[in-house]
Amino acid sequence: MYDGFINAAKEVFGNKVKVVIDRFHVAKLYRGSFDDLRKKEMYRLKKELNSTEYNKLKNVMWILRKKTTDLKEDELATLKLLFTHSPVLEISYTLRNELTDIFDEHISKKQAKNKINSQQFPSAQNMLKYRQHLDKSNRPCRANYPPHRLVRC
Repeated sequence: MYDGFINAAKEVFGNKVKVVIDRFHVAKLYRGSFDDLRKKEMYRLKKELNSTEYNKLKNVMWILRKKTTDLKEDELATLKLLFTHSPVLEISYTLRNELTDIFDEHISKKQAKNKINSQQFPSAQNMLKYRQHLDKSNRPCRANYPPHRLVRC
């Protein structure tokens, strides 16, 4: 949700009302940021790689949208090649999947925060390093996880 919506809601309902954003919108933002990064990296690779090597990365957009567990052997090989050329994309891909896994678990907000802050999800720790790259809004949000699956800004 954008600042304009949040400010309008606060103006109409006052500061006593909590503004919440459902998990779909949060997932849409981090997945959209990941897709933007993919496009930039593919553009960069198209310039840097020869056409034969670049063509090996064909259909990578669809591969990246699948769950890792659903990938076939040739798709995994394509991902491995892609990540060789773009380590930042690998970190972002791993982080995106880890965040999605947290959203999909039936755990409390506190448990979700603990998972993100723990060593169980090392890519989440790297998120701080790549936050500027992944989050275009640069607006800090606190996640509120299942059973409510909301994010409060």
